[in-house]
Amino acid sequence: MGLTPEPEPVVVRAEALARRYHAGQVDRVGAPYIDHPRAVAGLLAGCPEAWRAAAWLHDVVEHTGATAADLAAAGVPAEVVRLVDVLSRRPGEDYLDYVGRVCADPAAVRIKIADVLHNMDPARDHAPPPDKRIRYHRALVMLYRALLGAGD
Repeated sequence: MGLTPEPEPVVVRAEALARRYHAGQVDRVGAPYIDHPRAVAGLLAGCPEAWRAAAWLHDVVEHTGATAADLAAAGVPAEVVRLVDVLSRRPGEDYLDYVGRVCADPAAVRIKIADVLHNMDPARDHAPPPDKRIRYHRALVMLYRALLGAGD
């Protein structure tokens, strides 16, 4: 009787896909883009695997040529694909409208908080410009209100 290989953990698969899709991409200061999803996933250490996997993949649909269908075809579980879809800003979608949409999903709220916190992290080599910083602050207020069940 042959050994059946263990299924690949969802977070490992998500990381590999994120690394593949973001290969060669850099952020505003020229750092490898993959550092951002890695940091977001790291902020969710100890959280459910689906959340951490979605954190690795949260920018793939928005910032690469990949689609949610591509992720599903690559074996990403439906719940992770759903979270990535919720976390993906649609073309032409106002940022705060997008955040409002994210606020309807408790798991996505937690991932988006980690994303925004990393985007605002002063330890990074860059800081967002003042207009983006204000927008991120507004987003965090919306996200924390959703987290606490306070609504808008």
